[in-house]
Order: sequence, then structure tokens, then C-alpha cells
Amino acid sequence: MTYKLVINRCQDQQLASQAAEVISHYSHIEVAVVLETLREKNVCLKIRGEKENAQVIKDQLEAVGTSSSIVDSEEQTQQEPAKIEKKKSKGKKKREICENHSQLHDVKTDIVIFKDSATGAPVPAQDAIEATESSKAKKSDSNTQEENKDKLITSEFKNEYVKELFRSLRTKIAMGLYNSADKSIVVSSLDASAGKSTMATNIAISHALQNTNVLLIDGDLRRGALHSFFDLSASPGLSDALREETPLTEEYIDSFILETEVPNLSIIAAGEHVDNSSDLLNSVRFKELKAALSTKFDLIIMDTPPLGALTDAVVVSEFFYKYIIIVKAGVTNVIDMKKKINEYPILKKKLLGLVLNYAIIDKMRSYYKYSKYY
Repeated sequence: MTYKLVINRCQDQQLASQAAEVISHYSHIEVAVVLETLREKNVCLKIRGEKENAQVIKDQLEAVGTSSSIVDSEEQTQQEPAKIEKKKSKGKKKREICENHSQLHDVKTDIVIFKDSATGAPVPAQDAIEATESSKAKKSDSNTQEENKDKLITSEFKNEYVKELFRSLRTKIAMGLYNSADKSIVVSSLDASAGKSTMATNIAISHALQNTNVLLIDGDLRRGALHSFFDLSASPGLSDALREETPLTEEYIDSFILETEVPNLSIIAAGEHVDNSSDLLNSVRFKELKAALSTKFDLIIMDTPPLGALTDAVVVSEFFYKYIIIVKAGVTNVIDMKKKINEYPILKKKLLGLVLNYAIIDKMRSYYKYSKYY
């Protein structure tokens, strides 16, 4: 059922201000906007739900000296068919419904009232909006976590051939790092959606399953999501550690390291998203943090934003030994990728190799080679 609470025009500044505050409280419309409208014309609140919802607001308005009346929308429709038909003949007047309710509708007369889903009582619009957004965010995060979990080689859905590919990649990486005291790599790509985060995570898992103490760092401080692979929190994380001035003691560093369900694998999440990621990653504090972490782990893998979008992957070159670039089959522009690599001599020097992702596999051939090998 929909009811209309018609609030009479109020020219008295003080009374109108008090009434505007009541309306704003339930509609999320700025007091100043409501006040301006209320002093010029009647204001109609459209209230969905029980009649008691409208009565609660009506009582509050009367308490501050503003008169109003409740009208049953369906009853009004039955009483005024001629008026409605006349309006239809002239064409339906468009009424803008603002999802964020940041302003009045185009006719400046309708205000939507939110109600509590359990009690049916009117509630402040901001509370309703925040509750809805929070619910949507949680649902989205939950879906993302489930999708990301299915991409891991520890997932029950991954076949042995895929796992064997990562074992092979693990061996090649180990050989590339064999003579280095600093066993750390950066995983990046030219563009987004190449699957670099998934690849970085699976590379880390493959090493951890070999009894190597691995740390996976989410270096995408703007939109990192590595934590979602393991149902962990995004904050506190790397950005928080780099922005704070707390001494980098062992106890303090440990507070940012999160254990995963995979044995021997820990992660540092991205932390609160920031805009000055390059400045934080190219800082003395990050250099000191990386040095401290190197004494605690056998291998450090850092996932960074794409090379084509930001310089974050390049500014950390001083602190990492090798780079792995993920190439998306049929999508990554190889010419642009070569140009980007040549743009930074240090990147070209430290490039361990390229990994082709999303490639179409000849299943019959792959199965034959796999079965023959064993």
C-alpha cells in the first residue's frame, strides 16, 4: 500500500526549518532543499508500507507546529479518475526517481520514505542506503571469493594437467633464482584482466607445496584483491604499513602478515586503497620492509598493477631480483609489450620470462603427452 502525506506550505521560517529537518531525517534530502520547497508549496511524501508509517511522521511534524494530512493513494485514484485520465491525455509527466535520493524529484513534491524491513517503521534514509550498500558489497565480495577460490590449483576442480603445468613453471622459476641470495620476483602484465593475480597466487602455492616458506604480497594498493583468494581481510595491509611511521620491528611486521589455509604460504594484503601507490612503493620504508621480510621467508612474490596503467611495477625494481610478465593469449598486444619492456632497461635486464595465459590447449595432445610421461 502507498500513502501520501501532504504537508501544508509553511511560510514561517522557524516552523518550516523544523519541519524540513523532520523530512530530511527520513528522506536523505538536504534540509536547505526541503526548506526552500516547503516555503513555496505543499510537499507530498510518498510512503510505502503501513499507514502507521505515515502517521509516525505526521505526528512528528505536528509536534513542531506543521499541519499535514494522510491520503490513501488507491482511494485517491478511485475518487479522481477523470483527473487522472486528463493527465494521461496530456502525456505522462516524467518523474525522476533518484536512487541516491540526493535531490527532490523534478516536480519537487515527492520524497521517498524508507522503512525498517523487520518492524515496518520509518527509518532515516541514510541508514537504509548504507544497509543496502553494505549488503550488496558483502554479496559481491562473497561471490568474488568463491570465484577466486575455484581458480587456485588447490581447488578440487583443477585437473592434474593444470597442476603439472604449475609444477613445471615452479621448476623453471627455481632455476632462474638458483644463484641469487635474494629470491624475490614481481608478477605483472601489460594490461588488466590478463590473470596475473591468479598466476601469482598459483605460483606462490606451487612453491609452498614444495615446503618452501613463501610470502605473497599484494602490491596493487589501488584495487588489490589477493586477500579474496583466501577469505582474508584486505586491511591492515601493505599500504597501512607504508603510511604509518611505527618502527618496523619484527612484532609490528608480523601484525601485517596473514596465514593462509595453504601450508607454508603467508600473504600481506593490499591494505586500505590509496591513490599515491607509486610514492609508497618507491620509498625508503618499503625498501626496509622488503629487506626485513627477506630474512623471514625463502621466497617473496609480489603482484603489482599492470605495466600499461601504472609505474608501480617498475618503481620496485630496485628491491626485487626478477620479473615475470603474464601475457593473455589473443589479447595482449605483443608489440606494445615489447615497447613497454624496452622503455625500462632495468625491467628488461631483470625479466625472468613470460607466461602465456588463457591459451587454448589441445586436450588430446596434452593428455597423450601426460599419460605417456607417466
